[in-house]
Amino acid sequence: FSCCSQLESIDVSGFNTTNVKNMGGMFEGCSQLESIDVSGFNTANVDDMIGMFSGCSQLESIDVSGFNTANVENMSLMFEGCSQLKTIDVSGFNTALVGELLVMCLQLGTIDVSGFNAANSSGISCMFRGCHNLKSIDISSFNIGKIVSNVYDCNDNWNEEEKRERLHECVDDIFSGCFNLR
Repeated sequence: FSCCSQLESIDVSGFNTTNVKNMGGMFEGCSQLESIDVSGFNTANVDDMIGMFSGCSQLESIDVSGFNTANVENMSLMFEGCSQLKTIDVSGFNTALVGELLVMCLQLGTIDVSGFNAANSSGISCMFRGCHNLKSIDISSFNIGKIVSNVYDCNDNWNEEEKRERLHECVDDIFSGCFNLR
């Protein structure tokens, strides 16, 4: 359905997604899509959700609470450009294998990512970038050890100050544009 820019609604409730491995870009660019019921999707075998709903700028809510993300390795840009998305429940997402974590949405006021495991993530920059309505978020459980390790291992010629600056650059943009975040 990628790039079906005139699509306003679609019934995918009868889809058998049991053997689907890649849902990347599935609804990408469906800029007029106002609603979609993916609550029945079996995502147990999916390993790629990159840009799955990217560009669905009219989507106000979506139920992904039942998604089994245990095998997903990439969910970057999953909700990027979903500028009207006000609520989303990703609290049950298993992100243990995810290398790139998702870019979130402009209208979200709250989001529960307290259970996210970022230990294998090589990047979380821009994760909440532009979420100007976001008022609070708990990322205390985020383990960014791999990101730190990548920065410190990538150049033995850097002194400690250069390594700290590079690390700061890697995580600095996580909350860029989150003006209401306290």
